[in-house]
Amino acid sequence: METIIRCLYLLRLWGRKTGRFISSLPTILLLSLPLLLKFMELYQPPQYSPSPHPMTISLLLQPILALGTSWWILLGIVILCLFIQAYLEYRRRTYDHILAFQLQEQFDDLEQERIAVCNLLLDNRIEIDHIETRESRIRLLPLDDVLDFFEGVGFYMQGGRLTPEVAHHHFYHWIRMYWQAAQSYVQAWRQQETARWENMEYLFERTSDVEMSRGHIRKRLELSLTPTQLREYLEDERNALRRLEPASEQP
Repeated sequence: METIIRCLYLLRLWGRKTGRFISSLPTILLLSLPLLLKFMELYQPPQYSPSPHPMTISLLLQPILALGTSWWILLGIVILCLFIQAYLEYRRRTYDHILAFQLQEQFDDLEQERIAVCNLLLDNRIEIDHIETRESRIRLLPLDDVLDFFEGVGFYMQGGRLTPEVAHHHFYHWIRMYWQAAQSYVQAWRQQETARWENMEYLFERTSDVEMSRGHIRKRLELSLTPTQLREYLEDERNALRRLEPASEQP
């Protein structure tokens, strides 16, 4: 059963890659391909007669000229160029990092919000699923800032502006940590707004597919952090961010 589930995840990942490759094919060449095939059907290549002078240059060029008039060879060259161009465009789209760098800068600017989120999640006295009062919602606002950021990343990925491979490379460590740590908060809000942070959930699922495709993870459950691991991740995150703060701002 686990093998079947893993195969389904890989098929879903490769299905998206195939779709991206097809969309990378040059449209004008795809549209001209039927015309080329029809022209090949109607075209009759010229017949070359042997030269009376066997040692002349024209005799040496006849095989080359005959080969050059073969529309099947020409079609093969066109298709080869088509796929080379499509492959290069596919790689460019798959690993396009421009938007990712812009998003990375935005994420780095959330330094104080991320520290506040770590403090909230590490404080056992705070129940993050209690959002009934205005005071509790205000206290938990830093969670919204971080989750909303990843909601935006997921939105761009849904629209094809960012690929799962690039999002995984830049953000997967934090996507997995914050999504799992904030599950009770997300579920509490979804009692009121069912679609809240759905793009972040999509982001987590798709980047997890990439993680599983690397071969290190065999079961989906292995992606889930234990409470001890989650606490260690959050403490490491808070300590790393505090080291970035100017000495005058540290507590």
